[in-house]
Amino acid sequence: MIVPDAASAAAAADVIFKIQRPMAAADGIDELALLAPGPGADGALGALTNADLVQTLAAKGVTSFALELIPRITARSRWTS
Repeated sequence: MIVPDAASAAAAADVIFKIQRPMAAADGIDELALLAPGPGADGALGALTNADLVQTLAAKGVTSFALELIPRITARSRWTS
């Protein structure tokens, strides 16, 4: 579905995946205001350095995941020499 703006996309979405953290009013578009309680924002939130963002998401009841904090496993192939 193609929608005309961020507000329409947020209203129609169950989960929002972003490359960067949601923008606040000071950043331009206030994407934080568009997020509804429940399943919401997944992306590189910078959770360890953006305490205000984490507190805002928690206060709104938005369930979010800071993708940079999810463990990743890099396995080397056994077959390389």
